This record gives sequence, structure tokens and C-alpha cells, in this order.
Amino acid sequence: MGGRVCREKVKEEKRRSPGREDSLSSADKIQRFSKQSGHNVLSLARRGLKDAPGELWELQELEKLNLSLNNLKALPPQLGLLSNLLVLNLWGNQLSSLPAEIGQLRRLRVLFVYRNRLTEVPEELGACTQLEVLSLANNQLSSLPASLSNLTRLRKLNLSHNLMAHLPGCIYSMKALVFLDLSCNRLENVAENIQALLELKILIMEGNQLQCLPRGLCFLIRLELLNLDFNHIRDLPEPPLQPLPSTNSPSEPHPGTWTLDRFKDPCKESVARETAVPEPDRTSSSSNDPGSHRQDQNHTAANFRDAPSVPPAEAGLPSSG
Repeated sequence: MGGRVCREKVKEEKRRSPGREDSLSSADKIQRFSKQSGHNVLSLARRGLKDAPGELWELQELEKLNLSLNNLKALPPQLGLLSNLLVLNLWGNQLSSLPAEIGQLRRLRVLFVYRNRLTEVPEELGACTQLEVLSLANNQLSSLPASLSNLTRLRKLNLSHNLMAHLPGCIYSMKALVFLDLSCNRLENVAENIQALLELKILIMEGNQLQCLPRGLCFLIRLELLNLDFNHIRDLPEPPLQPLPSTNSPSEPHPGTWTLDRFKDPCKESVARETAVPEPDRTSSSSNDPGSHRQDQNHTAANFRDAPSVPPAEAGLPSSG
């Protein structure tokens, strides 16, 4: 009996103690958190933070920082001091903007700002030329700065659930893209320049206001999944008899000599996934089930969700569940 009373007193002391374990008021405490996962990794997710602790910016050796699912409304310019960051996770906050100093994170490879309140993206983000994964989904963006055309290493871009009526021109310069999600915007058209994204394997444009598709879409010969659900498309593009002008440099010849037959199959096979047109040799009983197409999309998209130390859902990418 006495032992139980003693333990209860100890617990009560801990609850009342100003130095309790969940306190983040000192640099020493933050250092202790960072060493739990490794000296260069720090997660302060789900801490109810309204402001980032000032001591955080002293940890200049950090490579991965997770501030997701807090109540942050702004980040200070000191963010630029964390010049060794590779992964920055800010999703699920109340950020209306990002500091210009984010452009000083020259080593940054993964940036999640999913589910915030962004109305614009700073031009300085274009200086983060090592970026490979960028999720700006579920914000209030209507455009992107032209400087993001410098993100030529970007492989995965999620802009879903924003307010874009036109595809930002900078995207056509991101020629390393393999995954592009533009779903649930206000897109009315897509330019012929889409043909420049020759590495694309997954293109999602469902839930927009598209009425037609560019002929350049037929040049995306690596495309494995094309989702055009919930648009107003009336006609599909006619395959061109001759190739559209190449966007490659003289040292990068266009892949192959194109003919009508070469254009026909890749384009129609991609669209077929989303229009439920069964292939002649398909015998599965689920081929006409709309739900099966969503499963195909999720399964294929799963190959493009990997990001260091961050669950797939936090990237704003399609879940496999």
C-alpha cells in the first residue's frame, strides 16, 4: 500500500514540475529530443506549438526536421540558419507564407507544406535546386513563381486541392518529373508544352474543368497512369502524323522516329485506365469495376511516394489504403 502511494506522489510531482518531460523551453531539452532518433534528426510533430522554439535554430547540424501537425502560423527568418537540412516537414499547420530565407536551404531535397494556408510561394524557393520531392497540396495557391523552373531535379510534385486555373509555366521546365498531381484545382486547359515532361509516369488531373486535352500528351511515352475523372472532356486529341517540335537540346535527340501507330497506342492505353475501356486480352472480372481503376492508380502511385523518414500520407500523395 505504501509503495503505491509513493509512486502516485512521484507521478503527481512530475505533473506539477515546471521541468516536466514535455517542456521544450530550453536548448538542452531540444538537444535531448534530437538525440533520440540520431543527432541530426528532430521531430516536434503534434506538440501543439504556436511558435517554433527559438533554441531550434541553434541546431545547425540538423538534416531532418519535422514540425508537422502543430499550430504554426509563421516561421522566422532564422529558418535559413539550418543550412544542412535535407528534409523539412511542415504539413498540417496554419502557415500563410514561407520566409524568403528558405532559399538558403541549398541542400534541401524534400519539402512538405501540405495542408496549410499558403496563398503564395516565395521566389527564393527556386534556389533550392536539390529538391526532389515537393508537396504544396491543400493550400490556396493560384500560381507559382517562375523561379521554380530552376528545380530541374524535382521528381515528385503535388499541387492538388489548390485554386489553379492554369498550369504554372515553370512546371514545363521540371523535366525530371515522374509524378505530377494537379487534381481538384480549376484547370481549364493544359498547354502543348506538357510534351516536355518526357519522364512522367503518373499524371493526375481529376476534378478540374478540362474540356479538351493537348495533342502533346501523346508524346508522354513513359506514362503509366493518367487520371482525368470528373472533368468536362468532350474529345480526345487526334494522334499527330508528325512529331511536335522537340523541346530537347541538340545533344538530346527526340526518342525515335514517330509514326501514327507509335502515337496511337500509348495515348489511348493511358486514357483507357480512366475511361474503363477493357483491353482485348483482359480477362479479369474486375476490369469493368470503377473501384478497380482506383486501386490500380493507388498501387502504381505507391512506387513514387518514398521520402526519407516521412510517412507517405504526409507527402500529400495518394494513399494505398
